[in-house]
Amino acid sequence: MKDRQHFVTQAVLRNFSSCKKKEKIFVILHKNNQLAILPKAINRTFEQNNYFKTNEENYDSWFENIDAQAPSIIASIIENGVENLTTQEREKINEFMAFQWLRCAAFRNESSSFSEILKALQNDLKNDPRWSSFEYLDKMLGEDSIKHIHANLFTDIQFLIQKLNDLTLSSVSPKSLDRKDEYVISASPVLYNCWEPEFYFPISPTNYLRFHSIDSSFSPLDSRFLNELQFINGRAYTGCRVAARHQETLEYLKNTPLQDCEIKNLENSFWKYLFLEMYKKNQEAKKVSG
Repeated sequence: MKDRQHFVTQAVLRNFSSCKKKEKIFVILHKNNQLAILPKAINRTFEQNNYFKTNEENYDSWFENIDAQAPSIIASIIENGVENLTTQEREKINEFMAFQWLRCAAFRNESSSFSEILKALQNDLKNDPRWSSFEYLDKMLGEDSIKHIHANLFTDIQFLIQKLNDLTLSSVSPKSLDRKDEYVISASPVLYNCWEPEFYFPISPTNYLRFHSIDSSFSPLDSRFLNELQFINGRAYTGCRVAARHQETLEYLKNTPLQDCEIKNLENSFWKYLFLEMYKKNQEAKKVSG
């Protein structure tokens, strides 16, 4: 049983490795209240001791099979694209994506919020005569409550897998070979469009998986925006914000904030709305601090 458990599979992180032995990766992390760029061991990136393990069971075992099968399929996609995937390989990628989305730090944080709500209602719930009909709530209010709440999210994973199966799968590449345009990856790497069925997931510095409806008229986001979204998602985890193959990629991301004109040039979509809202908040925060 593993004590050190990852919420992003190491097999994918190795595709972003900064060395030939695939042991190191560059990361942006918080150090002395500043964002620092440092090399880090891949087996210590996006992980936490006993992240899935509770007093009763080890949820990490759920991921062992899919984590073992997905790397060869992902390697095939990087080499040959998605067009030649077999039906079985596509099903495995759907399963891998679903598990990857739900296992990440962002969903764990949502579980934490729900746990706090339950604990605040604990006395009222236990005084309710219906309490005996909801014995599982004892588990949800116990020592490992956050992990159990997080685990419950996986009960409907087949619905999510089927949702992915109904979407078109394509592979997206950066707009240039420049290192600043290479993709980064965060502790919550699956990006989800809340307005229409669309998912993004980085599998290497030069490849993104994109699931979308077949009749979608929107162009895929370029690396400038995809990297910014990963950087935003990275806030959900208190360790590394994002990881990348090259230090220059992270330097550009860290030091080159999105401009208003760039955002306004985006197609009208959920992503444009999200970036505009964040830009407004950042500008307001600057006025207050200034």
